[in-house]
Formats: sequence, C-alpha cells, structure tokens
Amino acid sequence: MVDSMDKFKQDLEHSKHQIDQRIAVVSTELLSDTKNTYGERYSDILAAYVDVLGRGGKRLRGVLAQHSYEFHGGKDTGVGLEAAVIIEMLHDYLLVVDDVEDVSTLRRGKPAAHILLENYHQEHHLAGDQAHYGVSQAINAALAGQNLALSRALKLPVSDAAKVAASAHLNGFLTKTCFGQLGDFNNEAFETSKEEDVVQVLKLKTAYYTFCMPVYFGAALAGRGISPELNDYLLNAGISFQLYDDIIGTFGEVEQTGKSNRSDIIEGKRTLLVVYALERATSEQKTALAQALGNKNLTDDEFEAARQAIKNTGALERCQAEVQRLTEQAKKSINQASSLPPGATEFFTRLVDYVAEHTKV
Repeated sequence: MVDSMDKFKQDLEHSKHQIDQRIAVVSTELLSDTKNTYGERYSDILAAYVDVLGRGGKRLRGVLAQHSYEFHGGKDTGVGLEAAVIIEMLHDYLLVVDDVEDVSTLRRGKPAAHILLENYHQEHHLAGDQAHYGVSQAINAALAGQNLALSRALKLPVSDAAKVAASAHLNGFLTKTCFGQLGDFNNEAFETSKEEDVVQVLKLKTAYYTFCMPVYFGAALAGRGISPELNDYLLNAGISFQLYDDIIGTFGEVEQTGKSNRSDIIEGKRTLLVVYALERATSEQKTALAQALGNKNLTDDEFEAARQAIKNTGALERCQAEVQRLTEQAKKSINQASSLPPGATEFFTRLVDYVAEHTKV
C-alpha cells in the first residue's frame, strides 16, 4: 500500500513531467519566434536562457501555481499548466541573473547561461572581451525571458479582472525578490549583519518568490484570493525551504544540488548557518570561518575547517531544528485554512514534510 508521502512524491513527479513536456514545446516556440522576428543571432543568445529553462529541476514553483489554480476552483487544465510554465520562465530569469551575480559557473550540473555565452563568443571568434560578452548577453537573455513570461500571462484565457490581479501579484512579488537580492548582497558586504537581517532576506527572496508568488498567481487566475491562514503557511514554508537550500548548499553533494557545495562559502554568503556559527564560535573557529568566507582561492582544508566550525558550534543542528519548527507552524496554519478543499490541505502538509525530510545531511 502506498503511504501518503509516497503518493505525494508520485503526484509531484507526475506534475513535473507534465510541466517539462510543456516547457519543451514552449522553448521550441520561443526560439522559432525569436529567429523569425529578429534573426538567428538573437535566437542564439536566447538559447542560453532556454537551455537552462529546459534542464528541469524540481519544478516546485510551477507545481505550486498549477495546483493553486485547481485548488481555488480553476477548471481549465490548460490554464493551470500555462501558469506553471510562466512561473518557471520567471524562475529561470532569476536563476540566470543570480548565477551572474554569484559568479557561479554551474547550474543544475551544467554550464551557467553566461558560461554558455562565453563559449559562444569563443566559438564564433567574436570581437571584444569574452567574459563581459557572456555576462552581458546572459542578463539580456534573462530579461527577454522575463518579459516573454509576463506577456504570456496577459494572453491567458481568463477574465480581464483575473489577468489584472494575477499580473499585479507577479510584479509585486518580483519586486520583493529584487529587494531581497539587494539585501542578500548587503548582508555579505556589511559583516555585522544579524539574524533578523538574514531572516528578512529569506522572506523576501524565497518565501515570497518561491511559495507566495506561484500560489497567489494560480489563485488569482481562478478568480480567488488567498486566506490569511494559507498566507501564514506560505511564509513559514518558504523560509523553511530556504534554510533547507542553505543546508544542502554547504553540506550536500553536487549531484544533489547541481552546483558546487563551496559556492555559498566562496561567495561569503551570510546564511543563518554562518550567522549562528559566528555567534558561538571560539576564536579558532572564527579564524577558520574568516579564512574561508569570500575566499576565491578556497582550499580543501579551509573549506572543511569552515564546515566543521559550522557543525561544532551547533549552527547546523540549530538550523535543522528551525526547519522543523517552521514546518510544524506551517502545518498548523494550513490545517486552520477551512476554505481549502481536503486535497489541498493534504498536499501542502506533505510538501513541508518533504522539505524537512531533505535537510538531513
């Protein structure tokens, strides 16, 4: 007999497969339309964005948009699937820009978009600086992807009122995400950043963008709003998800994350892992962290010393406990959301359990 978590994972995989198939079709259309409208050189650049879009990933944001539309009474399965594609296109836009800003060379185990475009510059013997070309064109391709996604939202076969509400949510949450990125960089630059500074970024960058945006978007397309209880769930689940991401980002393996587990340390990212570790670190542990954070020439020994400092100060265990606390709070909120159908309550409950399960490293 299949238990509820196994069924949830099967449903998640089924939805992901649907979204992947639709994205494959949309990707071909995007490149063809770009080539026919602007020329082959333009579609060559957009192809880097499309390449990242087609790599899959969890498709969590797309699944949330699709399910939210259905949970809130949406009947057109085509609209739900298109909502998922739009959200994934916006996610891809942010990933491409994020990789540029983080100087990340990998995304989902393959070259990041700006690296693909550096290679394009080299292969075509183009003039100018190869790295600058790659970075600039990746940003341009990502911005084109963002606008193409927003344009698709305005063409959905729903009422004008639903389109206005849905588009307003997209713009509002993308704005929050941009300010979250500003805050993230400030937390790295201002080395005195505290727990509350990091939590604010967790809320702006992940809770709003990963959980609230797709769920609000799907509900609006169905002509509905979000209950306060569901909103509370989304915020707690979103912060929990980012803590999970930070944990596996440093303690997971490349096969698990699709990028180097050194990236956050090399970047000097002020995660809660780092903030908690610095609060309790001995002078020796602080030295280990100081030598590793932001070190572009990080050695194996320095990286491992930083990870051990995070573990030995109790920071890893504390973050894992915080994931569990947020998970329980999210479950409490969703069980109080009486306006949702039973299937929705079950889905959202299993979702936070799924995230919590994957913080064990």
